[in-house]
Amino acid sequence: MLKITLLTLLISLLLACNFNQSVNKDFTTGMYTRGNGIGVNNVDMVINKKTVTRTSFYYGEMIYFLFNNVTGLTKKDGNVYPGISIAIIHEKSKDTLVSNLDLFADNDKGFSLNPLQLSVNFAMSNNIKLNEDYNVHVYIWDKIGNGTFTLEMPFTVKHNEHLKVTNNNMSYSNIYVWNETQKCAVTDKKINANDKVILIYKDLEGLKTIDDIAFPIYSLIVTDGDNNVLSYNENIFEDIKVSGVPIDKINKDFPIVINNINSKKVSNPIHILTMISDKKSNNTLKVETDLIINQ
Repeated sequence: MLKITLLTLLISLLLACNFNQSVNKDFTTGMYTRGNGIGVNNVDMVINKKTVTRTSFYYGEMIYFLFNNVTGLTKKDGNVYPGISIAIIHEKSKDTLVSNLDLFADNDKGFSLNPLQLSVNFAMSNNIKLNEDYNVHVYIWDKIGNGTFTLEMPFTVKHNEHLKVTNNNMSYSNIYVWNETQKCAVTDKKINANDKVILIYKDLEGLKTIDDIAFPIYSLIVTDGDNNVLSYNENIFEDIKVSGVPIDKINKDFPIVINNINSKKVSNPIHILTMISDKKSNNTLKVETDLIINQ
């Protein structure tokens, strides 16, 4: 009887020691999670309010991790006090490109939600470059206890295949279409009527300068599915064609608003053709894309 009691006690201790201990690997995404005292039912990866399982992202996208039904946090007066950090690390150089040590640093009241969902997000922007490998690291810990939960996942950033780029002696790190109204990158061509759409060039180079002044020519033509011309501008920079523009104003972020594509009901798809030319050289950069207005 004593042996049975000791065996039962040993089993109970082993089970207690392994409470909320978990290691999981998603072979579709490569996502690795490890819980040590903190448990999570599952982790959803969400982009534009849709759950995804891909790890190749487009520049400008915002990726959310949703940690569903978080358990194991120590309670104090009915509240729990988690911390959560995120870091983006370059796979080859091991440089940390993005880091936030505690997203809940300003929250001293804790959380009383049950079930508890925690979320963290990161954007394909800043120092993240096309066709390079990265790892995202998320760390959750109990500020008044000992539990931890970690997530790691590899990812890459790819060029949006809906953008056709023809380059002649100019360079850039990324080009993407941004929906300012919806606050998201346009990766599937679709926009709503009256959305404000911006074509953004990152780290644009190749314009000749005189005393750090560049002389870009930017032409734009927008047509609909019936070849009706919705917008045409031979040179958006006509008013500065003589004076030019300081190069530092355009070689980091170079946004161009696409006007008049929602002014009336039009036939899809909307075709956008832009051309950056250099007044002081033969360098050019042409970008074409189609957009579809939800009707």
